[in-house]
Amino acid sequence: MSSVASSEGMAVSAESNGAAHRDSSPLGQERRVLDDLAVVVFETDPSGNWTYLNRAWTTITAFPVAETLGTNFLDYVHPDERAATVAMFTAVVEGGADACHHETRYRTRSGAYRWLELRANLLFDEAGALIGNSGTLVDVTSRRGLTQTAAEHAALAELVTREESFDDLPLGGLVLDTDLVVVRSSPTTRRLLGHPLEAGERFAELLPRFELLNSQGEPLPPQRGPLETAVSTGHRQFAELQWRPLDGRPRLSIQTTVIPSGGRDDEAGEMVVLLQDVTELRAAETRQASVARLGQRALEAASLDDLFHETISLVVDVLATDVARLFTADPDDAIRLRAEVQRGAATGGGARTARPDPARLADEASRTGAAVVTGDQAPTGADEDRGLSSLSVPVGGSSGLRAVLQVQSTEQRAFHNDEISFLQSLANIVVAAMARRQAEEAAVAQALHDPLTGLANRRLLRDRLVQAIRMSRREKNGLTLLLADLDSFKDINDSLGHDVGDEILRVVASRLEAATREVDTVARLGGDEFVVLMPGLATAEGAAQVAHKLRQRLAEPMQVAGLSFQVQASFGVIVSPIHGNDPSILLKRADVAMYQAKATSTGCSVYDAEHHEKRLGRLALLQDLHRALDGAELVLHYQPKIALSSGATVGVEALVRWQHPQQGMLLPDAFVPLAEHNGLAERLTSTVLNAALRQAGEWLRLGVPRPVAVNVSPQMLRDPDLCATVGGQLQEAAVPPELLQLEVTEGAVMHDPRCSAEVIAGLHAIGVTLAVDDFGTGYSSLEFLRRIPVQELKIDRSFITEMVTDSRDVSIVQSVIELAHALDMHVVAEGIETRDALRQLIDLGCDQGQGYYLGRPVPAHLITVAAAG
Repeated sequence: MSSVASSEGMAVSAESNGAAHRDSSPLGQERRVLDDLAVVVFETDPSGNWTYLNRAWTTITAFPVAETLGTNFLDYVHPDERAATVAMFTAVVEGGADACHHETRYRTRSGAYRWLELRANLLFDEAGALIGNSGTLVDVTSRRGLTQTAAEHAALAELVTREESFDDLPLGGLVLDTDLVVVRSSPTTRRLLGHPLEAGERFAELLPRFELLNSQGEPLPPQRGPLETAVSTGHRQFAELQWRPLDGRPRLSIQTTVIPSGGRDDEAGEMVVLLQDVTELRAAETRQASVARLGQRALEAASLDDLFHETISLVVDVLATDVARLFTADPDDAIRLRAEVQRGAATGGGARTARPDPARLADEASRTGAAVVTGDQAPTGADEDRGLSSLSVPVGGSSGLRAVLQVQSTEQRAFHNDEISFLQSLANIVVAAMARRQAEEAAVAQALHDPLTGLANRRLLRDRLVQAIRMSRREKNGLTLLLADLDSFKDINDSLGHDVGDEILRVVASRLEAATREVDTVARLGGDEFVVLMPGLATAEGAAQVAHKLRQRLAEPMQVAGLSFQVQASFGVIVSPIHGNDPSILLKRADVAMYQAKATSTGCSVYDAEHHEKRLGRLALLQDLHRALDGAELVLHYQPKIALSSGATVGVEALVRWQHPQQGMLLPDAFVPLAEHNGLAERLTSTVLNAALRQAGEWLRLGVPRPVAVNVSPQMLRDPDLCATVGGQLQEAAVPPELLQLEVTEGAVMHDPRCSAEVIAGLHAIGVTLAVDDFGTGYSSLEFLRRIPVQELKIDRSFITEMVTDSRDVSIVQSVIELAHALDMHVVAEGIETRDALRQLIDLGCDQGQGYYLGRPVPAHLITVAAAG
């Protein structure tokens, strides 16, 4: 087996599941030979992980080979025997041996265990190191069972030979002399075989009347039976035989043990025959195997009708009833007969009726959900009902589907619980198959259409687009593709619920269909995206005109859930062959054009290749940004904050830069908006905050405690866990909270004033100072400013740069300074770039300033050097 390498195990497993093509190579031939064996052939690595298994593994355990490879063999060994198994392998290795042999129990997929005999050779490399095991596993469950039963019977036989009473034994006992004459018999034996078995009666003459069959159901000649064999050999015999009782009852499966023994004082020897009835056990096994077989067939059957007939045929064979019927119903249907099998014949839905009425009994079982039994007592009704026993077993599925299995016997018969359970199991398989088929049919029905709107879906659209492209090439007349996306539709779903949103989508779909031609295809791609395919329209101008008209049609007021809506949409316009002939490329370019329409707020945009290139560049940059956030490409520069009255540095603001491997140093404007629009703003802020706090801690250890300001993204300001996050980062960096200032924009604060106020109050409570950045560009409420614990207002640079030449900006700056001082806040002016601006701000009483005139952003070590100098 060493020629079957570990890496080849997966290939073998694929072949064993029918997935690999026929391999005519020597190795392929070897694999086929191994897969034809009934014995499991295996290899493991040194740790006991399976690296190769042939198909017999699946036959015995039901675990697929591909699923098993890579798992450890101990995962399948019975828990009670794992320690002993490990100890055995350890002893073999440490003892210098190279093979082992034992029997143990292995788990099957059903959860049961089977006895397997293992013979394994240890594999070593040229250096003598253990590299794994190879060997075989043989299923010995039946042999062990028979051996155990025979041993138990032998022990009981010892009692009999000592003339102990065997009338109370749990199985039948019969003593014969060597001429097969009855010496004595137990009541159980007489009851099993249906005969008095009087002492002195010649059992050899009775034997042919029992019509013995072997375990395969084949006739067993008396001379080859266990009695004659025991007489001729003098050895114990054990077999499972089918006996026909002499009182006319059906055959019984009986484990038959014959134990010859020598006589006492040289008297003639005797034989003890022990008989154990296992008919019910075998019947249970047959029912269980039948359920498993039907479950497999349910996956393979070409039609439900085939499965229905197979089911009731199986019932007739296993339960030996005269008639079996299957009724089914769905939630909206009355119960109806789907198939009927009479012993020796099968019919469809038009089967004869019998008394009591089978349909009535099936309907009663379906309605009550309980089994309905008739005729299990002595008949008392009309003659036409006499002798009819029936059982109707219902099953209902979660989908509302129902099935009733009904069996009928022409003779009085009692039905046992295990037979009812058997029918329930089969009916469950039928209902599951019906539900699966129903789902498959629904899937096929919906495969080409959107279930919400009834429009073509992406799959059908693509097929129509391929056909339209072929037609346009042949006719040389082109086509137009319009992709529409509803504006702010998410707000409708979030505020009014998806029921309202779905109804709006249905109205949009109906309007698009009503406003287009019969030859056009209107499709929904999903969400709030729609596509209109228009063959024959081949100019960008004409396509844009159609898009504008459709946009106007959608914008007309619609009444939904008692409310009036005006839906706006953005359209991307594509014309083929101008913009391409490939379906995937056309759809992608329509998407690009649609997003351009959204970005420019024009409502309609024709595809532009140059804009597409820019968009692709942004997407590439976004991918690079993901990498940068995980690496060390982001760096911080620090811009000083200056006290205008003294010129002293009172703190620094941390400003992020991106040292891009190809594009060089990128400023925040190149990537911060990209992060904010793609869900990376919080990660970016957290990265900057961590780096800034580490630097603040470094300055603190140098004896230069320097307050550091960090900009916080608007999304983080709405995070109720922000306070805990910042507190944890401060603690980790060993920086006191008074050395950290968080800057939030005026727009971010006012987006959700209540939530912002709570978060800002929490940050203030842990000692962090807060500043409102870009003040003057938003719409702050003075009452709100009075209530929130903000320590600083930063006047936007747009007012500072124009202040020297525009007296109105001077008035605005002066008003902000006075307002801030009135609210006990500091004022910081951003964008100070000239001496004149600086002097004016000093005259107005501004507290602090930032700008290129006062100091450019520089790396941390330059700030440190300046402070030390």
